Amino acid sequence: MTDPAKARVFIADREFTTFTRNKADSSGRVSITLVDDHAPTAMIDRVNLRDKGTVNEESGTIIESAITHSNGGQLGVMSLTADQSGNAEIIFQPSGLALWNTSHIAFQIRKSTASVGRFSSSGIVEIDFLMKNGDTISINEATSPNSAFLPSSQWAIAPLSNDGQWRNETLSTTELDWPDHYFGKQSNRRPPLPLGQVRAIRIALSDAAPFTKLEIANLRALRADPNGEADDGSHVLFGRVTENGRKGLAGIKIKAATQKQGTLEAVTDQDGYFTISNIADGEIVSLKAQIDGRLCAPERGRRIEVLKNEAELDIRSDLCHQMVSATESVLDQNVIE
Repeated sequence: MTDPAKARVFIADREFTTFTRNKADSSGRVSITLVDDHAPTAMIDRVNLRDKGTVNEESGTIIESAITHSNGGQLGVMSLTADQSGNAEIIFQPSGLALWNTSHIAFQIRKSTASVGRFSSSGIVEIDFLMKNGDTISINEATSPNSAFLPSSQWAIAPLSNDGQWRNETLSTTELDWPDHYFGKQSNRRPPLPLGQVRAIRIALSDAAPFTKLEIANLRALRADPNGEADDGSHVLFGRVTENGRKGLAGIKIKAATQKQGTLEAVTDQDGYFTISNIADGEIVSLKAQIDGRLCAPERGRRIEVLKNEAELDIRSDLCHQMVSATESVLDQNVIE
């Protein structure tokens, strides 16, 4: 391989986008490394961010949509457009997002601008994962920073052109630039990693030409998973319905409204657990429990795109008012009845 930056990978007729581009080894040869993508934790997908948490638009404008990937599948896209000052920023606070055993962060990204002349700057992109424990992990469109002054763990990605061409990025946690010092923190504490509960995700475009557009698709955390997949590629949903996060509720009716498979049903067992099988890969599911006449959604959010077996779709009756809006309760009531 002469230029890994131009590498594309196909397995059968599917384009495989999650791989790292490696520098030349001791033999002088460059290479790529394929990264397992069959158990992703999605952060930007085909489900609207507001169905998974709260979104604050600090500047610029945000639009969410879906596009058709080169392999025929659909990708969820978040588009940020800079305002007159050349800035755009959103902060997404997920209702429940946990990253476990993360080895890589993967996404597609592009920028485009119609401006010319001295206002044609394409700006700088920054993606920050603000963890519940106070750590920050950042992705910056810049050259490698001086690790002695890093406030967080960071990846530096090559500057993007403003030609509107998609670029695939797969970032390994082993390639993070880690801070040399932890100001005000214990010296024996591990460097910030994308592990544990995510408090918020900040995405920003700064110092760009007015109306520059930044698009990010399919942002997800990847991890090695030894578990196999069903022959037909389908997935299983697991969860537990509780009164307060501890006491399980038995006999609760669960229904999953899907786009393609209709409505699938389950009932919780004596300990509050439920299982729904044979969910097609890529289905968008609206999962609800009916508790005392109320509709309760999982702590993860009102809707999810199913891309792997999901084992943490827990529902708490005391959080119903936080997870399902009154408007949605009316709209979805016919699904439960």
